[in-house]
Amino acid sequence: MQPELFRYLFPLCLATWHEEVIKEGHGCTMEFFLHALRRPFLWQEMMNSRQRQDVKRFIVDTVIARMEREREEQPGISWLLLLNEAGGVALVIADIWREWWQLDTPGKAVCLIIYAAFLVYPPGDVPVSPGDRTFFTVTLFYDFPWLAENLAFLQSVLTVDSLLTGIEAAVSMLHDCSEEALARRVAQDARNSREIIAIQIDDLLEELAR
Repeated sequence: MQPELFRYLFPLCLATWHEEVIKEGHGCTMEFFLHALRRPFLWQEMMNSRQRQDVKRFIVDTVIARMEREREEQPGISWLLLLNEAGGVALVIADIWREWWQLDTPGKAVCLIIYAAFLVYPPGDVPVSPGDRTFFTVTLFYDFPWLAENLAFLQSVLTVDSLLTGIEAAVSMLHDCSEEALARRVAQDARNSREIIAIQIDDLLEELAR
C-alpha cells in the first residue's frame, strides 16, 4: 500500500474499529483490524515515532472507554476480550493497566471485580456471567499470544497481594452502587483464597503466552 493511501485510510479504520468496540463490544471488524495491526511492517515502515505513539494511545483510550460502558450491558466482559486481544498486538498493556487500576470510576472498579473473580474462584464457580474461563484467557483468534513485553509487565504487577489490594479499592469505589454486593462477596472470598489465586495467576500467564 502506498504511504499516502495508508495515511488517508488508516485513521478511518481506527475510527470504525473504535465505534464498533464502543457500540457492540466485540465483532469481526475489531478482530480483523487487530490482526492486521500485528504486522511489524505497519508499525516500522508506515508510521513514524509520533504516529506509533498516537495509535497506541488510541488503543489504550478505546479499551478504557469500553470498560466504562460495561456497567450498561450484560454480559459485561467485552472489555476483557478486547484487553486480551490487544495484548497480542501492541505494547499497550502497561498503560491500560495503570489507568484501569487507578479505580477512579465505578466502571473500572466493576471490571477489576470481574477480573478478580476469574482468579479467586475455581472454573465453574465464577459468580459473573458468562463465567467460562475461556473468556478470561482467549487471545486474538486463539492463535496469537501476548507480546513478550506485555506478558513481562503483567507478571511483574499481578500478584496475590496486588490483587487483594485492588479488590478492596474497588469495593470502596462501588459503595452504594448496584455492584457493591458482588464486590464485597469477591473481596471476602479472596481473603481466604490466596493459594488458588496464586495458582490461577500462574495459569493465566501461561495461557496468555501460548
